[in-house]
Amino acid sequence: MPIHIAAGEKFARFAFTFYGLAGDVPDEVELDPRLWVVRKLDLDVAKHWDEWMGSITMNALRDSNFVFYTTMPSSHPKDHDQENLDLVETLNYLLYGILLCGVPEYQQGFSLNGANVNGEINVRQFSDLKDYQPSAEMPSFRLSLNDLRRATRLIDRLRAVNTGGVDWPRLRRGLKVLFDGTGMSNKDGDRLHQFVRAVEALVKPEITRTRKQFPHRVSQTATLADEETRATLLQIFNLRSYVEHMHPVLDSLEGDETVRISRRATLRETWHEAMRSHRRSS
Repeated sequence: MPIHIAAGEKFARFAFTFYGLAGDVPDEVELDPRLWVVRKLDLDVAKHWDEWMGSITMNALRDSNFVFYTTMPSSHPKDHDQENLDLVETLNYLLYGILLCGVPEYQQGFSLNGANVNGEINVRQFSDLKDYQPSAEMPSFRLSLNDLRRATRLIDRLRAVNTGGVDWPRLRRGLKVLFDGTGMSNKDGDRLHQFVRAVEALVKPEITRTRKQFPHRVSQTATLADEETRATLLQIFNLRSYVEHMHPVLDSLEGDETVRISRRATLRETWHEAMRSHRRSS
């Protein structure tokens, strides 16, 4: 399929291998002016780039099953400058928008940008993308066309939050820890700790009253408002506090090992269902 990069245009592309896509994502779709998604990377670069990056990397790129890219016309396509950085930034915001919808499984992610100079694609910068991981206890998430369109609508909103100076400091920090947590395993509860902090950024409990207000405010906005749910949310907050203060996380769950295992399962299921419900309602 054609890649829409005309002579004199700069581009940025993110490419992923073995990405979890839903069946309704077409082979090619234009999400916004100059912002496309394709299911295969048509990569025709200068020969020295093929040799420089190596056959393993180039083969992985050519095997990508999910690619999104953006372009812009340039009066100086031979220069690698702020225009290239702005294109990459747009793709970063699209990626963050996708992560707010869910985290699909994938094997590798690559970022590359450059320009079409006199009809030849020149890659000026290449790097691996950060490894974002789905939660092991969650049902497998597969990115749909509707998710992609929603993520596209979030680009300008995420940009506004990130560049909003004093207007969005708490939400900006909450999004940062959410994305940081998505890149972590849950060893020693670190992933859960970051996710709870991200929710705290939204519900904004008062200082010194965080433990009491966290389950109440979450149950009023994102989950069922019953005593069982609030008790589970309080246990989740206790887990977060044990991680915060470097205590063994399972010490927060009283009782023998059977009870602890049962409660762990309940905590995980309730927490993930709460987040899915919040995602559907937002």
